[in-house]
Amino acid sequence: MTNRFTLPAALCVAGLFCALPAQAGLFDDDVARKQISDLQKSTSQTLIEQNRLSEQMSREVSELRGQIEVLTNSINDLEKRQKDLYLDIDNRLQAIEAGRGKSVAKSVAPAAAETAMKAEPKAAAETKTDTKPADDPSAALKAYESALGLFKAGKYKEAAVAFDKFTKTYLESEQAPAAQFWLGNSFYAVGDCKQVISSQQKLLAKWPKNGRSPDAMANIANYQAELGQKAESQKTLKDLVAKYPDSKAAGAAKQQLKKQGAMTDTVSADRNQTVRLSEIFFSLQGEAARSGLPTVFVRLTGCPLRCTWCDTEYAFTGGTTTRIEDVLTEVARFPTRYVCVTGGGPLAQKTCLALLAALCDAQYDVSLETSGALDITPVDPRVARIMDLKAPVSGESSKNLLSNIDDLRPTDAVKNRAGLTGRL
Repeated sequence: MTNRFTLPAALCVAGLFCALPAQAGLFDDDVARKQISDLQKSTSQTLIEQNRLSEQMSREVSELRGQIEVLTNSINDLEKRQKDLYLDIDNRLQAIEAGRGKSVAKSVAPAAAETAMKAEPKAAAETKTDTKPADDPSAALKAYESALGLFKAGKYKEAAVAFDKFTKTYLESEQAPAAQFWLGNSFYAVGDCKQVISSQQKLLAKWPKNGRSPDAMANIANYQAELGQKAESQKTLKDLVAKYPDSKAAGAAKQQLKKQGAMTDTVSADRNQTVRLSEIFFSLQGEAARSGLPTVFVRLTGCPLRCTWCDTEYAFTGGTTTRIEDVLTEVARFPTRYVCVTGGGPLAQKTCLALLAALCDAQYDVSLETSGALDITPVDPRVARIMDLKAPVSGESSKNLLSNIDDLRPTDAVKNRAGLTGRL
């Protein structure tokens, strides 16, 4: 009896003790699995964050590369434009001189034939030719061309002396306003800002309606700023905008004043103003330096152009009159700080400027998609402008406002769909 019951009992006790390590091992496996799972989650989150940072850095590098490319192109364009300007001046002067030379030759020929038989009249004629009176167009042209040649050769001191002599000798000539203008540039090249201001002021006083007068005022403002005369510089810029509102120089002056905070009233950010709105939607930006960024698109109604490839004809008409305040409220619903105002042709609406300013005031990173046919100079300087310069195939290239190119900044971009036909 004792043996029968002792063996089973012993076996049960042994089984119980054997089960304990198995349970402990099972428990240890669960802890390890949990630790591995936590480690996997932590590693995954780290990889996601690193990937996000990598993408952000890639975007920033892309933006920097774009800005460098724009700056490089701008410098190349400026150098080419300067060279073309000099060549154009040379060609025009040569054409003028050639034309006047022929007319002078025709008038002198009969006189030479007549004086061949009369010694005294001939001597008198030679004396008159040699004296070169101050009102002689041919002499004035040669003197101007000579002074301009010195400037182009980098001999700025000599050019200043030549232009100064020209303005005193040929004050009533056709080239006098230009000579006065280049006299100021010559002084600037040798670092004499005070003489620059004086020479440009003489140009404004003598020829206020001349085409170079707005540029002369801009020069004065710039040189006043270099002399530390900030208040005087801002006043000159404001006078420039008031006297020559349609000039390129006035557009540049507005931008300078805005950057200096001296012309904030040029664009009202009144949120009670209204715009004609086609739609607001959330998507990824597909153009320029912000390509790939989550962006809220605000599409305004109306466009003065009818491009052959346009894919937003539905925005030509219709739309809803919407307060700028309500536009901002709708934009705030989306999880991004990037906003793009597009169209249509958004700048065709005057209140678009107020909308752009209001979005900037609300700390959004704002871009504007606009055609090259509308003036971009009044746009808030905080806005990145993406300008579509129309190619001939668009059917609207004749409406490009080429002066916009002069106002482009490193933060802007230019589109040109060359060679495309029909719709995209």
